[in-house]
Amino acid sequence: MTALDRLFKRIRGGNRVHTSASEPQAMPAVPADWRKGLPAEVAALIRPCFVPETAAGSFENRSGFGGTPYLPRGVDHPECPRCGVPMPLFVQLRLDELPNQREARTSGLLQLFYCTTEAPDLSERSLDSWAPLSDGATMRIVSAYGGSVSSVPPRYPALRITGWREEPDLPNWEELRGLGIVLDDELALRLINADMPRGGDKLAGWPVQPVEYPTCPVCGAPMGVVFQLESDDHVPFKFGDSGTGYITQCETHRNLVAFGWA
Repeated sequence: MTALDRLFKRIRGGNRVHTSASEPQAMPAVPADWRKGLPAEVAALIRPCFVPETAAGSFENRSGFGGTPYLPRGVDHPECPRCGVPMPLFVQLRLDELPNQREARTSGLLQLFYCTTEAPDLSERSLDSWAPLSDGATMRIVSAYGGSVSSVPPRYPALRITGWREEPDLPNWEELRGLGIVLDDELALRLINADMPRGGDKLAGWPVQPVEYPTCPVCGAPMGVVFQLESDDHVPFKFGDSGTGYITQCETHRNLVAFGWA
């Protein structure tokens, strides 16, 4: 393990870097414009992410967290195939209202349901809930019309998404390394303290931690991250030991979506 590896084996608390007592407490100030002086190959990887702005309340066939999903005619509320209990809705996204999808002319509701079973013989581990396409989650795209909200009582309070705040985003240092870019310690720390990549729930951008991108079961291409769902952000639930979940989608086969967490 290199010195940089040891430095970044950290706890993300308030998106600051916490080092052990034996390590220097290097906390470089974030400049007014953190992009100043970025190497060109790093600056070229800046992409927008969109942070949800929410308000308490139901959202029916719009975007939101928790609450009750919209079910078009003939579509049921999914149950866990292992425990038989209806899965609570974690997030529902109205695709034609997303800021990064309007030009693509996509439509429908992207819905994530996740089993939070308390059955004694089942757990996230036994369901392989961390893995894309596991029994522990249901990911799907359904019509936004011709139905009504589910009659299943919600597990989590409903938060409707009222807007999206655009922010710049960069890959984490490990993903940069995979792209052949190695940061020096000062620059890596400066980007982390500028919250690069952005933590919390967000649409698009770069994942906050290394992700094993699943492959499309049809074409075998890597699926891209659509949405990042962090433990205890808008949904009061922890994935494993405070993990971060990722909704992924095939760019060619747009109806193929998956969910996993790390």
